[in-house]
Amino acid sequence: MNDSIITAKNKMKKYIFILVFNLTWCSPLFIYAQSGSPLDLIKEVEKRTLEYKDQSFQFTLILDAKARDGKRIERINKGSINLVEQNGKLVFNGQTIFFEPGKLITVNNEDKEITVRLIDTSDANFSPLSVLTKYQNGTDFTWLESEIILGRSIQFIELTPKDQEDIVKVILGIDINSKQISSYREYGKNDVITKVNLTNYQVNQGVLLENVLFDRNSFKDYDYIAPNGM
Repeated sequence: MNDSIITAKNKMKKYIFILVFNLTWCSPLFIYAQSGSPLDLIKEVEKRTLEYKDQSFQFTLILDAKARDGKRIERINKGSINLVEQNGKLVFNGQTIFFEPGKLITVNNEDKEITVRLIDTSDANFSPLSVLTKYQNGTDFTWLESEIILGRSIQFIELTPKDQEDIVKVILGIDINSKQISSYREYGKNDVITKVNLTNYQVNQGVLLENVLFDRNSFKDYDYIAPNGM
């Protein structure tokens, strides 16, 4: 298997974690294009996302990389996320991942194993809305084209970070009417393209916190691996 494909596959869970925390967060388009900047729109999306009490969406993750024969191949995975404020539940690749401030709890149903991982909430990669905030400094923003996709007006913005060792650019797709992220594309210097498309984005549906919290009693016969005291 090509090294770039192996690298992409190994990074898949990292991208999902970043996606989860990135996203735990109606003016006409020409107003932005003429009187505002791409960063203005990104900040408006950030502000609105922070106001949601709960969010849920389905997503498709595509890792696009070169094979040994030089042709590009794609690995496609699908999942869903439910968020209530800073807590959430992700279903992906046969695993259920619960996330709470400061930790991730991964339930592997195939191995009947639960793993608890501490995360540094000060790390931008694991902060809520980091896709909207981590590039705001040291980044060039450029308006790209807008498209009507499935009846939705999507504005694309190119982000070119100046101090990223691994990333060439990021392209965000933003729904102009709802001010929600609809797609995310990351172009790596290793020639791997990570594509994430969001669908069925629902907000403020009255989802209860208990519906996204980890309950160890539901997995009594699973092995439990966690740091001391957890």
